[in-house]
Amino acid sequence: MLVLGILGLTSHVWAQSGRTPEESVRRPANVAAETDIAITEPTGERKACTVRTIPFAGGDGEHVVRIDIHSTIDLGLAPFVERMVKEAEDGGAALILLHMDTPGGRVDAAQTIKDALIRSKVPTATFIDTHALSAGALIAYATDFIIVTEGSTMGAATPINVGAKGEAQAVGEKFVSAVRAIFRATAEAKDRDGKIAEAMVDKDVFIFDLIEKGKLLTMAGGELRDWCVADLTASDVPGVLSALNLKGARVDHRKLNWAERIARVLTDPMISGMLMTFGFLGIMLELYTPGFGVSGMIGLTCLSLFFLGHLVVNLVGLEEVLLFAAGVALIATEIFVLPGFGLAGVAGVLALGASVVLALVGSDLTFSWEIGVLPGALTRVGIALTATVVLFAIAARYLPDTTLFRRLVLETAIDSTAFDAAAVQAPKSDPLEGQTGVALTPVRGSGKARFGDRTLDVIAEGRVIDKGERVVVVEARKGRVLVAPEELG
Repeated sequence: MLVLGILGLTSHVWAQSGRTPEESVRRPANVAAETDIAITEPTGERKACTVRTIPFAGGDGEHVVRIDIHSTIDLGLAPFVERMVKEAEDGGAALILLHMDTPGGRVDAAQTIKDALIRSKVPTATFIDTHALSAGALIAYATDFIIVTEGSTMGAATPINVGAKGEAQAVGEKFVSAVRAIFRATAEAKDRDGKIAEAMVDKDVFIFDLIEKGKLLTMAGGELRDWCVADLTASDVPGVLSALNLKGARVDHRKLNWAERIARVLTDPMISGMLMTFGFLGIMLELYTPGFGVSGMIGLTCLSLFFLGHLVVNLVGLEEVLLFAAGVALIATEIFVLPGFGLAGVAGVLALGASVVLALVGSDLTFSWEIGVLPGALTRVGIALTATVVLFAIAARYLPDTTLFRRLVLETAIDSTAFDAAAVQAPKSDPLEGQTGVALTPVRGSGKARFGDRTLDVIAEGRVIDKGERVVVVEARKGRVLVAPEELG
């Protein structure tokens, strides 16, 4: 599937350029390059580097769109770059300039940015000011020109997974192979040596006189020029414009809008993980208690914020929205129509879980599995669910006895049509303690029970009391009616 996807992308690129695969690959019409580029040969020899033709005739009256990539490449950056490419095309920009200093980031985000740059009708350039590592190297390869400083570096792009504690973990050969193919195809799409790009991903790639087998390739500014990865050298942005014959052009320095900034925060792995955990926890607490209270509102709010962030970065589509809506509807059915944690509640939680996983992936499932995004999403959701279960167990054990819990959950669940609040405080002539009744709902921490002609909100400690089970009041005071199964009373 991955090979077919790459072949399809390559065919699309060739079709756009109007050339056959043997002739060349697509580039904007006003960017030219010599046919001889530095290609590594089996003998260890390589062809001489040639300079790409600079298509600009001066910067007077021109404007350049500058985009900064100065931190981790995340999901929030991708839609911003896509928007900037479209605006540059619509606004007649002469050049899109990426000012780059990044340690890398998410492969799927870099893939989205790379696709936007390759499709761009406006010439593109990357100015590597210090570092273009990992995902940053892939993005740089997707531009028409790469300009470096003398102290800059590019490479170190082997894929890793980040563990639960933030540690780097090795990935499988299948994942490495997929990313290696993406790097090679991207480099060759801009007439650069694909094998050098592969060596940045896979330490098993050997290139005579450059990198030995068993080491991952990271290249410095001079090497990048010598091996034709970089085209020009400059010390700052004005130097880049001068080198590209755009001196005097107006630089339009673009930044993220407020929605994209919020989305970057909400899609941060730590923040999105917390939103998932508290979202699931709020819903579980709501299923654990009767009625619709504060815990359910908090849970739905957290999950809504999670989906909002991923909607802005184009990871949420119709399928995820429908699954999320179906999950909410099923859980609402469980709360209001079918009290207790039954089939509707389980199906609702599963639907919400599936929608969350798909929102974290945001692309073809087969491709996402190949590049490690789907396994990573499943791991993140698994961690969030584990944390939810732990917090739920703590809440179920200790919260029912707290005043705050009774105010937020127990008292909001009172059915005013069936229950007189004054009845919570039993008349001294008719004490509740010792009276027996029947549970009207499952009592998981709290629930409802009928005693004679009165329906009361009750709480229970220990095991769950099933609907229809006989109960006995073991303690009664204002705001608190504690019951136990009759045989234990």
